[in-house]
Amino acid sequence: MLLFTRNNTNKLHVGITVSKKIGNSVVRNRVKRRLRESFRPMIPIVKSGYNIILIAREPVVHEEFENIKNSVRELLRKANLLKKED
Repeated sequence: MLLFTRNNTNKLHVGITVSKKIGNSVVRNRVKRRLRESFRPMIPIVKSGYNIILIAREPVVHEEFENIKNSVRELLRKANLLKKED
């Protein structure tokens, strides 16, 4: 799940949240690392001036990393947060 709002700066702020319902601290931290790493390469193509929150849901625990990357990209595309490609 992805939530976003405009901010009054020209910076991109990103937060990742994982509920205790997902699992113990080891599982939650692994999910956060995987989400962070799936988002990191997309930073140059994401529009600046937004606060973005990625909220992990239970299926991400068992998902392959490539699918997580594709899902994050698709969420950003649906939210119209990707810069226009030339």
